[in-house]
Amino acid sequence: MEVILTVEEVASFLRSEPSVVESLLHSGDLQGFRLGNEWRIPAQAVMSFLEHRLKDQQIDALRRTLEDPKAWARQVQRDPATRKWVEGGEFSEGTMGHFLQQGLSDLEAEENADNVVPFKPPK
Repeated sequence: MEVILTVEEVASFLRSEPSVVESLLHSGDLQGFRLGNEWRIPAQAVMSFLEHRLKDQQIDALRRTLEDPKAWARQVQRDPATRKWVEGGEFSEGTMGHFLQQGLSDLEAEENADNVVPFKPPK
């Protein structure tokens, strides 16, 4: 038999307010059903919701990285021959070469700015 949860139980599990869970139910983002005047949510629906949210967040993070010229430029900096080719090339706007040049330029501007403190994660 499947586990059925109340709005309050789901809110507690998600560490949110019951009103947030109710909003998710009303929008259809979280699947549930009404039992009289109260919502009931299958535990599997909560797990599906979390899986979709995590997947969506991972896709968004990947998209942001792929669209960030500085992320690409950091990789270009690792290969001196590629860096030399990118820095010395004449690329039309909208090309990958131009995108990489912009990233390198942005990184250099950050390195030369006096108000930026580089992040060095603890080892």
